[in-house]
Amino acid sequence: MPRVLVPELLDSLPADHPDAIASRRDLRFLNAVMGNFRWLEKQLTSCSGEDATIVEIGAGDGGFARRVCGRIPGMAARYHALDLAPQPSGWPAGATWHQADLWSEAGAALLGRTGILVANLVLHHFDDDSLRRLGSLLTNCQAILACEPCRREVHVWQGRLLAPFLNRVTRHDMTVSIRAGFRGAELAEAIGPKFATLDKHASRTAFGAYRVRLLRNSP
Repeated sequence: MPRVLVPELLDSLPADHPDAIASRRDLRFLNAVMGNFRWLEKQLTSCSGEDATIVEIGAGDGGFARRVCGRIPGMAARYHALDLAPQPSGWPAGATWHQADLWSEAGAALLGRTGILVANLVLHHFDDDSLRRLGSLLTNCQAILACEPCRREVHVWQGRLLAPFLNRVTRHDMTVSIRAGFRGAELAEAIGPKFATLDKHASRTAFGAYRVRLLRNSP
């Protein structure tokens, strides 16, 4: 199954649209099924230096930030989110929300001082050229932690089994996301050689999660 990128419906809806609200609720459920937050928290705890600036791109409703900032002392002070949407309700006190385009001057400046990049169900939106551009902006980043859809037909069928319980937007976007997901070393290779060789590993789960941790190469 080659990667195929198709626009997702959620990206075209205002944040307060009923279908967008329902789809974000579905995403919380799917994240729990896939175990994404648990894995990201474990990785963040194991590789996080005391002073590293943590940036989550595409932070959505802030669910992961609320989890880790509530559980890890001192996390909020160095936790940043970069998203086109306005700051969600319940955003952790002390953490910083940046409403900006990833490719804007403000976005590039934040990425340039990122120590650890967190990406949950967002990088599959990017083609290889955009992933390479993202890698080039991470001039001081030491680690990338990403959970994305695993691109396998079996997960498309698993999604169809869940369809009766999901919003129409989620039903469409889930299949689109899986077909735009990753396998093997694809993500590391697309982001570029700064992160492509040292500690490169990717795993997949029975419930369709593709997980990768990339550590920066030595100079």
